[in-house]
Amino acid sequence: TTTTTTTTTTSSSNLYTTYRATIAGFEEEEEEESCDTSSRSRSKNVLVAVDRADGRSAVMRVSMKEIVRMNHGQVYPTTSNESELRLEDGIRCRYGTPLMNAKMCEIAIRLRGVVEDLDFDRPDECEALQVRAVAIVRSCLDLTTFQRDQDGELYNEKFSGEQGRGRVRSRYCGDEAVRFAVHGQGHCHTVSSVMAAFLYPWTSALGIDLKYRGGCSVGSHPIADDPETHQWLEFTTRPGCKTWTCDLYREDGPEGGRGVLLGQAAEETYSVDGGLYCHGRLMQLSGGQVTTAPTSNSDFRY
Repeated sequence: TTTTTTTTTTSSSNLYTTYRATIAGFEEEEEEESCDTSSRSRSKNVLVAVDRADGRSAVMRVSMKEIVRMNHGQVYPTTSNESELRLEDGIRCRYGTPLMNAKMCEIAIRLRGVVEDLDFDRPDECEALQVRAVAIVRSCLDLTTFQRDQDGELYNEKFSGEQGRGRVRSRYCGDEAVRFAVHGQGHCHTVSSVMAAFLYPWTSALGIDLKYRGGCSVGSHPIADDPETHQWLEFTTRPGCKTWTCDLYREDGPEGGRGVLLGQAAEETYSVDGGLYCHGRLMQLSGGQVTTAPTSNSDFRY
């Protein structure tokens, strides 16, 4: 059994995304009689156990295509010659520039100790190191949000709890991811895009699936897929396939400051206390459409 994402009907006309779901089994196509585990990749349907409001669970049939779309790693838009990554709000990332090379070398040096200790035969130990690695990448970025002033203080702490925002003119605010990383400032779209640009090249080495997410806050407003009011990242650690959220904007605000929101279990984030709802769509960034990464036979061995 592995944690997954699915959609469940909550009314006659609305579908919502839930993380309170686990794979319960597979329905194979009739012509497949082979015991080869790769046959699961061709299954028509996955049986998914979804938690209900009354405390019980209901088994739903969800297409394998839908399971992959909502859970698998993603590919981000690039220019036609693939020399430049294109993300949200026009942010672009060219990995071959001297400044980018310097930042990636810095990250590599900082990650060395973690990567050396990664043992994918020990999923539980591996998970902690993978979450730590994501936090290390974040720590290499000199990037704040509009929630902080030029002294690095939160506006709401300076002005008696008021939700202040401001622009620090000495910090970069343009369209180059690498310049954001050396003294930049932005909102949730910006910091998520910059973090994605710097984490993306390390996903294979770290054994994680990276996903760009959007949705809204819950509690004070009804859950809805639209309008989308917030963006963040999500990553799944292999081989245990546990999913985590990485929310740079909230971590930089009054809710954060302890590093917890850079690697929070998805089931905690997507709860009433966690405060976020993810609509589960493949994001249409300003740089282009996010797509699902190609799958392999090993992706379907549970």
